[in-house]
Amino acid sequence: AAGSACAWALRGRVSEVVVFEMGRGAGGRAGTRRTDSTGGGQSLDHGSPLLSVLNESSVITNLVHDAIKRGHLSPFTGTQGRFDTATGASTVADGESFVGAPMMSSFARGLLAGAADVRFGTRVQRFVAQDLGGWRLVDAAKRDQGLFDWLVVAGATPALARWEAGFKE
Repeated sequence: AAGSACAWALRGRVSEVVVFEMGRGAGGRAGTRRTDSTGGGQSLDHGSPLLSVLNESSVITNLVHDAIKRGHLSPFTGTQGRFDTATGASTVADGESFVGAPMMSSFARGLLAGAADVRFGTRVQRFVAQDLGGWRLVDAAKRDQGLFDWLVVAGATPALARWEAGFKE
């Protein structure tokens, strides 16, 4: 959801925001996967089950309020805590938390709606700084994705071996 939040924050500040998502849907580690293998069309929120707000910056506050107003987040009403495996101590967590509505990926999808041109299933394999400024992006199929003024890599993507492997030509 980090890339979605970045796109949301940039909307209206730049002429165009393009998000390249190598997966099939928004959310990354705050995503929802669906399966029909059980015959019931089950959904599973994986990775981050909650959005915890520990920083009360105006950008984060505005983002959360906008997502609630648009129906993409709801306040979490349960109890959450932390468990220290070294000491065995447990504590109740501080700060507000929220859940995606109706599922966690709804939060990221809602942030992207109207904020960005999203290109799902596109793995950027190469980005090249241009002499006159900007970045040229090329996908894994060697297709030129265009020239962009700015490049932001968000989330855990750079830590993924499959992403890093794409840059070792």
